[in-house]
Amino acid sequence: MKNPHMPWHGQAGEANQEIFSHFMGPQLAWGPVCSIVRMLRGSDRPDALVLFVLFPPKAAPGKRRYGSFYRLATVGHVLANDPALISTIQGDLAQRPGYSLGLVVNEPLPVPVGWGGEKQWGASNAHIAQPRWLFSECDHEEMSAVDQLQLARFVFGVEPTFSVHTGGKSVHVYYRLKESVSTERFTQLQRLVGGAYEHLSPGCKVDRSLSKPAQVMRLAGGYHPHTGALATIHTASDTVINADALEARLRGLLPPPPPVPTTRLQRPRLASARHRGGPVTMEQIREGLDRIAPFVSGQGQRPEFIRFVGGLRAVVLEAGGSDAVALALVLEHSPGVLDAEDYFKTDWSRITAGSFWYLGGGAPKRGADPRFIAAAHFLAAKGYQ
Repeated sequence: MKNPHMPWHGQAGEANQEIFSHFMGPQLAWGPVCSIVRMLRGSDRPDALVLFVLFPPKAAPGKRRYGSFYRLATVGHVLANDPALISTIQGDLAQRPGYSLGLVVNEPLPVPVGWGGEKQWGASNAHIAQPRWLFSECDHEEMSAVDQLQLARFVFGVEPTFSVHTGGKSVHVYYRLKESVSTERFTQLQRLVGGAYEHLSPGCKVDRSLSKPAQVMRLAGGYHPHTGALATIHTASDTVINADALEARLRGLLPPPPPVPTTRLQRPRLASARHRGGPVTMEQIREGLDRIAPFVSGQGQRPEFIRFVGGLRAVVLEAGGSDAVALALVLEHSPGVLDAEDYFKTDWSRITAGSFWYLGGGAPKRGADPRFIAAAHFLAAKGYQ
């Protein structure tokens, strides 16, 4: 088979400079790399893709973090101990002190013919096939590896399929699903996992950012940049879990969601295109949501999604609800938005409820005043939310 390896690419797609011909520093332990790839992809599909990533250390406060570098390979070349692949990875690690070796856990789709995108294939959520693996980690300085594994067993209900001791303070745990799931379902399950960790052990510092299908995780066989210790495979088992059963377990571990209010205190806002027949109710908000097409990450919908989130937050507030209620409605309405929670970290209070009704085709019909609806449509069309 022809070697398909591509040169290292940074985030802007530029090729890496000449690599070291002689590797200086600790040798990469290729055995654990092969073992991880074999567990994640199997050994019966030599053409399955593996995306290795060199990722930088966290930047100091106020400093810019450097970009990652990627190398796309196949299972066949990894398991065959391809000398060119190994020497290139070793050389590039030597050139970049402080960088770590990782990989995108879930499998990328086949590279499209003629692919020439700026981003390395496999590094985007849109490049990932249906995910088959869930994973988690805790960053608590004083939480032992034994305690981290015990917490993982309690959250997932079973031993990890395998775990990796990073050489630092964390143990990463991985669980193989019985069947692959959509990227949206993967993100939902990862969020539930993080929520269960936080509810059961609030001080564990679980990494809640691990919800992206193209998530990079530290790879066994490399060295931790701060401790110099080798990342190793810590445990391994034949665990396979059912996604539906896991979701039911996780929801059972979490506290029940707050009750959704059905009415609100009277508070007139012209920009919300309120109807004069009475206060807005959650039922009417849900009817409005039904008239708005779901949003999906990576489709160039960010400006409209910001208007949607800001308008929904405003109208839920008018109905007596909270941001938690608004976020729950957003996740239910648009599960394809993989970073919806991040939009709630920004103050969008300048966007009024009128934007929500505009996106939904108009305010509630019962008792609606056409002049208010027309005013909201006019203002939204002019860019005044």
